[in-house]
Amino acid sequence: MATGIEIMHPHNTPQTIQLNDIAIDILKYHPKLLPEVAKIAYEGIGKIWIPGMQLEHAIERYEKHLNDSSLPLTMVAFYKNTPVGICSLRTNDGIRPDLTPWLGSLVVRPEYQRLGIGKILIDAVKQKAQDFGFNKLFLFAFDAAGTANYYSNLGWEIIGLDSFKDHKVIVMKTMC
Repeated sequence: MATGIEIMHPHNTPQTIQLNDIAIDILKYHPKLLPEVAKIAYEGIGKIWIPGMQLEHAIERYEKHLNDSSLPLTMVAFYKNTPVGICSLRTNDGIRPDLTPWLGSLVVRPEYQRLGIGKILIDAVKQKAQDFGFNKLFLFAFDAAGTANYYSNLGWEIIGLDSFKDHKVIVMKTMC
């Protein structure tokens, strides 16, 4: 039986959520939420790791993710119809064109982190990659962020080092 997890909402009101209250769907089916989804990506990674990036650029980028039968596409985690996290499946994520497909832009809003939502999104992207006929999935993790350990704990293995926009990154893979 699922146990409730208490989170602190943006208005500093504690609330208990159940992981089975989290729904995952494809961004294509929610095009009106594009600006909100792009903002999640922008706030979580864009403005941190890509200096000079503007929110408008993120919106333009995610417009290209409004797909369900081709790449790129983005999965959205919803809590009570509110987007709380995203994760994308892309042919390439800016490095290593010899490897495909890529999991990218895993972002969960801070007040919903450490609840298992990231893993749910990863599993949804892995399943979608498998649906497309892939048996491997790749990602890169910014080494300074400690994210490689997160992915390693989920069964991803390090396969090399690279760089993305002047940042060192760790390249990882997993089976779908």
